[in-house]
Amino acid sequence: MKLSSVASVILAGSIVLFTGCGCGGGGSSSSTNKGGTSSTTTGGSKTNKNYKTATIEASDANVIYLKSSAIAECNGVEYNSTNVDNGIITFDNIPASCNLDNILFKVPADAIVDADGDGKLSEGDKKIRMPLQTKGDGSVANPLTTLALENNDTAMFNLVKDFNPVKYKLALITGELDGKKLDEKAKAKYKAMVLASDTVADMLNGKEEEKKKEVFKNIKTDKFTQLIEKTDLNETNVTKVITKVIFQPVIDKTENEELKNEMANLKNRMAYLEQLLKLAQEANQKAKEKNKIDEYNRFSSICKSLDEGFQKDLKQFLLCDDLGKGK
Repeated sequence: MKLSSVASVILAGSIVLFTGCGCGGGGSSSSTNKGGTSSTTTGGSKTNKNYKTATIEASDANVIYLKSSAIAECNGVEYNSTNVDNGIITFDNIPASCNLDNILFKVPADAIVDADGDGKLSEGDKKIRMPLQTKGDGSVANPLTTLALENNDTAMFNLVKDFNPVKYKLALITGELDGKKLDEKAKAKYKAMVLASDTVADMLNGKEEEKKKEVFKNIKTDKFTQLIEKTDLNETNVTKVITKVIFQPVIDKTENEELKNEMANLKNRMAYLEQLLKLAQEANQKAKEKNKIDEYNRFSSICKSLDEGFQKDLKQFLLCDDLGKGK
């Protein structure tokens, strides 16, 4: 792995926690089955006037490989994805009669994400933490769109349908999005989305269907939208806001004691990402000041300063193992 920039190194490391690799051996990272043997419709092509092409982004981290196809649902019929390329999933088999804005897209639980940031399928990649959903051509399937659709919350979906967790983490690290400097209000809003997305994915990681439903129904999605759009968010109160909206309702309302304890423990989890962002911002600034000459040494020193235990996830976020080997 080349340390071409501080931001890209942090981004590659700040992808997925608490998941096994599950990436397997065979297959291609650039395409899924074209045609296949499924009973769903998979035919058609971009040049055939009877078909349309739809694309979505899929990101807890960027989806790089599909063991089983992603699905597009239109008029009660399911269509398999025809290609996946570093987070972009394509369906070139959608009948011309379908309204692309109304298609429901589903990304399966066995999708593999680019956890090491190298843009290709490799041993460092991991299984996605939760299946994802989104609606409409050009949207992003992420943990928050999935939450919004599960709760039939149109306002929240419209708020987060363009949210890419990887892109927004990078924006928080560099202070820029699409070449524009972020103001303080934008930083707080994006931080809230990143924390909420990461929290939801961790809450649902490995959960059986019954627990997933209980988590979904108890999260106050309408409150989340109100807080993001109307509350005077700042970087110091974001964690309090997310805890109030995401964690506490599940803890208060669930009758499942095991789930209640898991949610209570996960409240501390957000501190990991907050510390990561702070370290990443410091490292990025330091590298800019030194024209990136000291990039490797800066990261190496950060990694060495982290203790085991509570800081273990931050070590994983920062790819400390790779840095220690001089990669």
